[in-house]
Amino acid sequence: MHRQTDESFYQQLLVGKSGRRDSPSTLAAAEYLTLAPTPAYCLKSKTESGEKVFINICTSHQLPAPRDITAEELAEVVSSEDATRFRIPLSIGPPHAEMDKSGKGCTAYDIIINPAFYQKTEGSST
Repeated sequence: MHRQTDESFYQQLLVGKSGRRDSPSTLAAAEYLTLAPTPAYCLKSKTESGEKVFINICTSHQLPAPRDITAEELAEVVSSEDATRFRIPLSIGPPHAEMDKSGKGCTAYDIIINPAFYQKTEGSST
């Protein structure tokens, strides 16, 4: 699987097809739910320009788990031409400014998934 570090890719994920980025203050109450997720894993990466980016993987029982598949089926989906056969319900928050451990500014993204799915994939080589 190829890792794309292009900032426009991340922006497209956050904005989506509508072309707009909404916040709870601009959405009707029925369109969003505030969650208090449990931290699970932090992935550190860099953009092509060298900016440090953190992707915080969190879990919440309020997100449904994806359909249950075996590790072999998941490996097949990941390596296939059409990875859209398997979808993982998740929530991606807007990018926000953070400080790394050396006190330098960076960008962080919070992603929430179902804890049962996280536990199933934790330690997997897939």
